[in-house]
Amino acid sequence: MTLTPSRLEWQGAYQAAILETDDSKLLEKIVAAEGAIGLRIQSLIGLPHDGEGQELDDALKALRVLRKERL
Repeated sequence: MTLTPSRLEWQGAYQAAILETDDSKLLEKIVAAEGAIGLRIQSLIGLPHDGEGQELDDALKALRVLRKERL
């Protein structure tokens, strides 16, 4: 992963967390996805992003729910 993840990179990390079935690996996947999303948010500050900001916000909310329900 690069220092500023692309849309595909954060989405890949997010999908890996959402689709993880092994609870012993879940926290690691959630943390990785949150990190990639956070870096992507920072890289978009002040730039046009075609609604990606809302996607990022929705993904963070879903990860919070996943963490609360499965961990």
